[in-house]
Amino acid sequence: DGGPIPVRDGVLRHQVPQWLSMPPLSSLVLQVAQAHVSHGGGGAYYVYLRRNR
Repeated sequence: DGGPIPVRDGVLRHQVPQWLSMPPLSSLVLQVAQAHVSHGGGGAYYVYLRRNR
């Protein structure tokens, strides 16, 4: 609609969870969840890290 080159919105929104689930970060990340609307909604994430014991 905007021209011959497609513009993809929200690249980081889609890529960050994938990056966090790939090595070497996957061994450190316990869970990634989309943030509540009051904390940023679709553009923010909660990243829960694994605890070293």
